[in-house]
Amino acid sequence: MFSNENITNFLEDSHTISNFNIILTDLNNIIFSSPKYSSENYINKKISYDLKKYIYSINCSNYQDSILLINSPKDTKPIYYSDNQNYQSQIILPILRENNVTGILIFYSHNNNFNDNDLKFAKTTKYFVEKLIIK
Repeated sequence: MFSNENITNFLEDSHTISNFNIILTDLNNIIFSSPKYSSENYINKKISYDLKKYIYSINCSNYQDSILLINSPKDTKPIYYSDNQNYQSQIILPILRENNVTGILIFYSHNNNFNDNDLKFAKTTKYFVEKLIIK
C-alpha cells in the first residue's frame, strides 16, 4: 500500500539523520524497516496482536492522544507475531489518510530511551510520510 520510492528514501534519510530504528506498517504487515541490516528481521512480517489492538483503538479525531512514547521495557509492544526481541523504548504513531488509519510508524531502540526531542522528530517524520502518501 505504501510502496512508494519517495517514502522509502525519506525514511532511509530519516534513519541516517537520527540513527533511530524505523518501521512502517500497513494495517497487516511490516512494509519498511531501517536500518537495512535489520530488515530481514521485520520486513513482510505480520504485525503483532498488540499493534492491531492499538490500531483499532485510535480515535482519528484526536489522534495526538494515540501517539505512544514508551520508555519502559516491560511496557513495549511486540512488533510482529512471535516477536521476542527486547526493546528498551518505542514511539508508535498512527499514519492517517483522509481521517482513516492506514498504518503505523514505529521508532524503536534496544538500548536507549526516547526524549521529547525524539518525539518531535518522530511526529515530524509522521507528518511527512502522510504527505508523501497523498501524492
